[in-house]
Amino acid sequence: MAQKQLIKTPWLIAGQFMNNIGMSFIWPLTTIYMHNVLGKSLTETGIVLMLNSVANVLASTIGGRIFDRGNPYHLLLMGITLNGLANFALIFFHGWPWYPMLLVVTGFASGWLNTMFNALAASVPRDKVRRTFTLMYLAANLGVVFGTMLVGIVYSMGMALLFSMTTSLFVIFLIIALFEYNVDSSNVTGVDPRQGQDVHLPRANFHIVWTFFISLFIIWLLYE
Repeated sequence: MAQKQLIKTPWLIAGQFMNNIGMSFIWPLTTIYMHNVLGKSLTETGIVLMLNSVANVLASTIGGRIFDRGNPYHLLLMGITLNGLANFALIFFHGWPWYPMLLVVTGFASGWLNTMFNALAASVPRDKVRRTFTLMYLAANLGVVFGTMLVGIVYSMGMALLFSMTTSLFVIFLIIALFEYNVDSSNVTGVDPRQGQDVHLPRANFHIVWTFFISLFIIWLLYE
């Protein structure tokens, strides 16, 4: 594919929107499906959702650490492909224990993609960064809205149809990524991947970041 200099903001927004639609199919569906259809307790359901979130966090951490050292284009394609394959497998294997196992895989892939999108958004021209992040946040929330709305409609038609839709979504997403996300890695990361170095935060910044992280964790814990 022809390599581009920069990723256009509308494609970043579209990617964020599509990824969050796929993610939002999971949250309202899992509790109902595992409890009412698979006959699992709410405690077991909660553990599965926790593992999904842990995989999401783990992928975000790993993806963030290797973003500057790898090719962002290839890393993004890996995440889309993994998510698409997991959803494709769920068309045929949505019983126990395949459903929770594949759910963890989708959590990992979604966390990976979110990190890639946020990192790519930071690479747009400096005067457009704030606007890009605002639009991506809006796209993410719209994805959640449309995803949760669609899952309620499609769920009654069968799990196979539901995951066929998500698989199709990621196939379309992959085609878009192949053509629109292939950019010069040095323009995205700002460094030659072979010269990547560890950057250590000043102690004050380190404390600020962890204070924010812990506060956010407590807020979400109480919210959930």
